[in-house]
Amino acid sequence: MIPLSVKEHIWRKEYIDIFTLLEVRVAVLDLKAEKEEDKDKKRVRPERNIANWGQAFRTMACIIIEKFPECAGALWLYEYSIHAAHANYQGDARSESVV
Repeated sequence: MIPLSVKEHIWRKEYIDIFTLLEVRVAVLDLKAEKEEDKDKKRVRPERNIANWGQAFRTMACIIIEKFPECAGALWLYEYSIHAAHANYQGDARSESVV
């Protein structure tokens, strides 16, 4: 579940790192910490790849459509365009540089 504060940032068109929508909290490492909700929990950062981007984008798109349903078509067309570009020009933008 995405916190309302994050949704409000998206609705105000403020920048968020899209991959933060995928962050999950792992199990409590110390049994004593279970009583204190956030103590000794770690965040797991998802790998930045096209599959995770797609998952995060779909989450963000659903949040946008919740408030602005008229944007649905444009969001799904954008996602399709990104996946089509990736299919045609595969690679990892972080590992290759343009000279």
